Amino acid sequence: MKTIIIGISDRTLRFLGLNEKKEISFIESVDTTFSFTDCFKTGAYEDTLVNEASYVINNILRDVHTSATKIGVIIESSFAFLNIVPIDYNESASNISSWILWDLSNYFPDNYKNFKVNYYKLHNKKFDSNVNDTLIVSFDKVILQVLVKIFYSGRLKFQLFDIDHFAAEKYLRTVFEEKINKGCFLVIGCKRNHIDISFHHNEELVYYDYLIFKDSSYKTKLKDKITSIPESANYLPVKYSFVYGEDYSEDIYHYLSNELKNIEFYIPDPNEEFKMQDHLKKNNRFKNEGNKFIPLFGLALKCL
Repeated sequence: MKTIIIGISDRTLRFLGLNEKKEISFIESVDTTFSFTDCFKTGAYEDTLVNEASYVINNILRDVHTSATKIGVIIESSFAFLNIVPIDYNESASNISSWILWDLSNYFPDNYKNFKVNYYKLHNKKFDSNVNDTLIVSFDKVILQVLVKIFYSGRLKFQLFDIDHFAAEKYLRTVFEEKINKGCFLVIGCKRNHIDISFHHNEELVYYDYLIFKDSSYKTKLKDKITSIPESANYLPVKYSFVYGEDYSEDIYHYLSNELKNIEFYIPDPNEEFKMQDHLKKNNRFKNEGNKFIPLFGLALKCL
């Protein structure tokens, strides 16, 4: 049994195969000629981009045996709607769900009932009562419907689904367990014009935010956000920070390492931390790009 994870961003597909021995059996990346943002918008009623996406995925997987394989899909957080709201946890679960739907209806009045919703209590100390900041993670169910169409067209099914930033956490907790258990840490996920920032204390998610940018001042804005987190969360200082994502993540790593010397920054490379099967050992194509695949490794580890 092995696991194949497919990571979807707007114009890039990434593939990872991991076997039961935690060996890398397959790794690939391809840029698409179309936008998955457009595919998710039109794919429910028009098959042109669905068929193109299915063709690309099947073309990559044609030499990979999938008959005894779990398949997982990861989408970027930018495809989801994330919001932080205070919730009174003295309320019943049904009342909390109703309140979350009401909040969602303020943003999507016409189709809020068509959203898949999860929520995560943030363990900060902002409120004294049973009220907690809560991260609402929601995405339009149409995205799932389109993904099912894409895979059905290629006679494939996926059993696992996650959002990249939260899958990355599983990888970090597995590989860096010793460091993570020693104090507060940050996870910084770099995507095209979008950066996710989450603050963790031991097993608890304390803080989440994101930065959308279109200019070169994003590094300063990111630094300002990071330095304000411990105070706003009323927690201990950050000891470690992990950076993953697209090409500019290395630039972020070097900038923050120089600017915030009280934090130890890491840019992990799972290609160095996991063994590769023999047929991949001479493949240097992804030698310096392992951190782009970190969410895929995280979801794969959830399967093992």
